[in-house]
Amino acid sequence: MVRQDLVGAIESATARGESLKNAMMTLFNAGYPRQEIEAAAREVQKTQLAAQPKPKTPVRPIKSPSQSAPLSRSKVKPTEIPVQKVSGYGQPTKHQQIQQRIKARRPIPLRQGAKAPPRMPGAPTKPGALIKSIDKPDKKTKLTMIVLAAIEFCLFIFLILSFVFKNAIVDFFNGF
Repeated sequence: MVRQDLVGAIESATARGESLKNAMMTLFNAGYPRQEIEAAAREVQKTQLAAQPKPKTPVRPIKSPSQSAPLSRSKVKPTEIPVQKVSGYGQPTKHQQIQQRIKARRPIPLRQGAKAPPRMPGAPTKPGALIKSIDKPDKKTKLTMIVLAAIEFCLFIFLILSFVFKNAIVDFFNGF
């Protein structure tokens, strides 16, 4: 009797793309008996072989040019090889569509019935306007930056002088 929990574990592991050998090792490391794991693996292999579709057209062996008779152009008919169509093959993915729209600088259309997101007051309406406003600071921002740089410079000088004259500073505070 095959344990169905082991069969289910092996089936789910192989469905996730794990090999049968790795699934068996995982179960063995989890403490399941080796014989039960092997029996469950054989059961999974049987169901997988039974589930595989059989080819509808018989496969003909390919004849080498030496075996076949010489062919003339008028008698040669190209053999049709059935090709499985994959849905969506050749069509751009959603990511590629978004990249194409970004390159074309066209906004992505909203779904039917969807509302546009609200704009923040004072936000620039053009996409490049925000970047331009960051690149060119106004006079008030320049003045603020100059004052902060001057304060930082003074603090740096104070720090260096406190290291140079630390003995004099300690003597000064000890005199109180």
